[in-house]
Amino acid sequence: MLFRSRNSNVLYLANDAVTAWVGSVTLGQSGTVQNSQCTVNAAASSVSGSGNNLTLNIAITFQAAFSGTKNIYMDAYDSTGTEAGWLQKGAWTIP
Repeated sequence: MLFRSRNSNVLYLANDAVTAWVGSVTLGQSGTVQNSQCTVNAAASSVSGSGNNLTLNIAITFQAAFSGTKNIYMDAYDSTGTEAGWLQKGAWTIP
């Protein structure tokens, strides 16, 4: 699980059990954060927005043990704090 703080442009990565954050990195700056499933490269990741659109590109390298088809869920909050709720938005097959 990943969480991006809009105010600080920081990306947080959860541990495998999704019970705590293992670390954080600032998007666009050097550094990585990892758990046993993946590694996130902050320098190769970016965020941009225009109007009601937000594009978040995250450079993720998955560990071999985490291969297979994984569902992608997203949740978002608007500027008033209204939450969309977790929605499945796709699937990804990791070789």
